[in-house]
Amino acid sequence: MERSTLLIVEDEQLIALNLSLDLQDCGYLVCGIASSEKEAFNMASEHKPDLVMMDINLGAGGDGINAAQRIGSELRIPVVYLTAYTSDDLIRRTGLTAPYGYIVKPYNVRELKASIETALSRHKYEKITERSEKRLKAAVHAAKLGLWEYNVQRGTILFEGLFGDQVNIKGDMVELQALDFFTKLALENVEELEELESLLKSGQNVSRTIKLKSKDGAVNEDRWIELYLSDMTLENGLIRIGAVKDVSERENFVNELRTAYNILANIDESVIVLYSDFTIRSVNKAFYKHTHFSANDVVGTPVSTVLSGNRRHDEMLFDNEKNTRHEVVVHRKDHSHFHALQTITRIRATDHNPELYIMILTDISSLKKAERELNRMAYRDSLTGLGNRNLMNQVLADMECAEENNIGLFFIDIDSFKLINDSMGHEPGDQLLVEFSQRLQQTMRAEDILIRLGGDEFVVIVEQIERHEDFERLAQKIIEICNEPFNISGREIMVTCSIGVAIADETVDCAASLLKHADAAMYESKRKGKYTYTFYSDNLVDVVRYRLFIEQGLRKALTEESITAFWQPIVDAQTGNVVAVEALCRWIDKDVGMISPDAFIPVAEETGLIQSIGLHMLREACMLIKLLEEQGFGGIRVAVNVSGIQLKDAEILDALTEMLQDSQVNPADLELEVTESTLQSENAALLLWQIRKLGINIAIDDFGTGYSSLSRLAEMSVNKLKIDRSFVDNLSQDGRHQIIIEAIINLARSLGLAITAEGIETQEQLEYLRDKGVDSMQGYYFARPMPLAELLKFLPDRHQSARHLF
Repeated sequence: MERSTLLIVEDEQLIALNLSLDLQDCGYLVCGIASSEKEAFNMASEHKPDLVMMDINLGAGGDGINAAQRIGSELRIPVVYLTAYTSDDLIRRTGLTAPYGYIVKPYNVRELKASIETALSRHKYEKITERSEKRLKAAVHAAKLGLWEYNVQRGTILFEGLFGDQVNIKGDMVELQALDFFTKLALENVEELEELESLLKSGQNVSRTIKLKSKDGAVNEDRWIELYLSDMTLENGLIRIGAVKDVSERENFVNELRTAYNILANIDESVIVLYSDFTIRSVNKAFYKHTHFSANDVVGTPVSTVLSGNRRHDEMLFDNEKNTRHEVVVHRKDHSHFHALQTITRIRATDHNPELYIMILTDISSLKKAERELNRMAYRDSLTGLGNRNLMNQVLADMECAEENNIGLFFIDIDSFKLINDSMGHEPGDQLLVEFSQRLQQTMRAEDILIRLGGDEFVVIVEQIERHEDFERLAQKIIEICNEPFNISGREIMVTCSIGVAIADETVDCAASLLKHADAAMYESKRKGKYTYTFYSDNLVDVVRYRLFIEQGLRKALTEESITAFWQPIVDAQTGNVVAVEALCRWIDKDVGMISPDAFIPVAEETGLIQSIGLHMLREACMLIKLLEEQGFGGIRVAVNVSGIQLKDAEILDALTEMLQDSQVNPADLELEVTESTLQSENAALLLWQIRKLGINIAIDDFGTGYSSLSRLAEMSVNKLKIDRSFVDNLSQDGRHQIIIEAIINLARSLGLAITAEGIETQEQLEYLRDKGVDSMQGYYFARPMPLAELLKFLPDRHQSARHLF
C-alpha cells in the first residue's frame, strides 16, 4: 500500500526532527522539513505532498498562516496546523485559510495520526467531489443548459447557466418568482404559464417542449426550449432541481423534415433516394403511381434494374459535382414505359450520414407526344409528305462526296408554277404539288431521298449509280412524269419541269456544293427553254458570276454602309401596343436597288461576311434602343436575328459586352433570335448561356420547323418561342397546323416561355392566336418592315390605331 507523503514546516529543528520520527513511525513518508514561508511553498511546489504539517509561529521565517494560505489556494494541498498557541484571534485567522485540522502541542501520537487520517480522507473525497462538479459543469456547458432550482417554500426559481441570454435572463445565479421566471421565457402560448406553475407545486417530474416568441426583428426564426424539473430534492425536500435547454435547432429541423415529408408525399413527381452505389434507399407515393412498383419491390435494388430504359446517364454522376438533368425512358412494373425528365442531385456524405443521390422523375409523356409531332413536321413537308429542307441538310451533311460513292443530286423546278398558282388559286396549286410528288415517288427507288425544298422546287438524292448514262436515263424518267396531264379541280392541265443534275467527283469539295451545282444547272435548263435537264459543268459560269457579284458587292456594301436595318413592329396580343421591333437586314445597292436577303444572306454565311453584317445589325439595334429611350419609348425590346455561324466563336460575346458598355442601354431591351438548329451545337449553346448572363434575352425563331429536343430546350436559357409563319399561313385550311400551334403554345407555357406568332395577315389569324394565349404578334396585318424614319413616325400613331384593330 502506497504511503502518504507529508511535509513538515517547523522553525525549531529539534521539534521538527522529533515530529518527523513520530510520523515515520506512524507509517508516513516525510518528504522534507521547511523552516520558513518561502521554503515551505518551494518544497510543497517541488514534492507535491499529500499533507502539510504547519507550525504557525516560524520566528524569523515568517508566518505559517500566510504560508498555509498560499499553499492551499495556489497548490490545492491540504494543511493541518500544529502549534502551541490557541488564542481566539489565532483560531479565527487560521479558520480563514480553511485548514484540514488544528493540533495543539504537545500532541498525543495516536491523536496526531487520527487527525492526519481524517484530513487525508476529507481531501480525498473533496477531490472526488470537485472532479464530479467539473465534469458536470463541462457537460452543462457542452449541452448549453441552464440550471434552475425551485424553492417550494418561497415559490422562487434560482437560475444559472449559459442559456440565460437566450431567454431574457441576464446575469449568473438570478433568483426570480416562478411566475416572473416563466414570463421572462416569453412563452408563445401564455395559457401555459399557470399550467407550468401548477406542475411545479405538484412535486412530479416535469418535461415539456415549449415554443417561445420570436425575438424582436427576427424573421422566420422559431425558438423552442425544453423545460425539465426532476422529482429529486435538496434540503429535506425544500429545493427541486431542473434544467432548461435551447432545442430550436432540433425542433426546426424536425418541422423541416415534417414539411419535406409532406411535400414528398403529395407532389406528382416520382422521388427516389439512392445510395452512392445507386441502390434504392426509399421512394415516395408518386413513384408507385407512375411505375406501379411498391417500396417493397424496389428498396435495396439497383435503380438501373428496376427502371431499365435509358439509364446511361446514371454512371456520370460519380464525377459530376453539379445537378444533372437528362431525358430518360422509364419502365413500369407491367413492362409499359413513359418518358421522363430525370434530375439527380448529389447529397454529400457527413460524419454521420452516407453520400446519397436524390433522383426526381417528371413525366413528360404529353410533351413527348407533342415533340414527336413537331419532329415529324421538322423533317417532313406537311403538304406532300416528302422530306423537307431540314432532312436534306442533314443527309448532305452526313454524305461523303467521294467519286466512288456515285452520288447524284437532281434539282427539279415545276415550270410556270407561279402562273398556275396565280390564275387558279393556292388550293389547286397545292393539289398539283401533291400529285407531282406522288408521281415522283412512283418513279424513284425506295432508297432514294425525295425532298420538297419549298414552293415548286424538289430535290432527289441518289447513290450507287455507276454510269453517267444511268443518271441521264433517270433524269429523262423524271421529265416524263409530266407527259400525262394532271387532274386538278376537275380540269386537266399540262405542266413541265426543268432539272439540274450534279454528280459527285473529285472537283466537288463537299456535299453542299452538289446543291449549288444542281441549282445552277437547273437555271441553265430554264434558260434553254425549260422541260429539259442539264448536267452541271464548269461552263456554267453565269451562276458563278452572279455569286461573285453578290460576294464582292457585299464587301463593298459593308464599307459604303449600304447594309441597313428595316424595322418591323411586334405588338401585344391583347392591347395591340408595340412591345418590340425586329431588325431585318436590307441591302440597298445604289445601282441595282433593293437586293433580297435570300440572295445575299446565304453567301454571307458561306464567306464569313455574316460576322461583320451581324455585328453591324447589333450596333444598329443598340443605337435604336438608345434613340427610343430619348424619344420617350423606353422599354420597347429590339430583336436581332443571329446566324449559327456567328455563334461559332466568342467574338460576338466580346462585341456585345463592348456595345452595351458604349451605348449604356438596358441589356433586357435587346433580344437575339436564333434558330432551333443552333441549340444542337454545344459551343453555340455555351455562348448563348454566356450572352444570357449579360441580361440579353434569347428567342427561338421559326420554332416548329427545326429540331430541338425538350431536354435541350429545358436546359437552355431561352425566354421566348416564335411560331413560324408557315403554321400561321394555312391556319384556317389545315387543322394539323392548329394542333401544332396549340402544342407549341402548351410547350412554351410548361417551360415558362413567352410566345410570339409571326406572319399575321388577317383578322381571323389575329383572333385565333390571341384566344389561344399568344403573348405578342408580328406581321403585315400590323405593319411591314420600315426604315427608321417611318418607325419613329409609326410609334406615336400606333396607340390610336390599336384601338381600332383590337
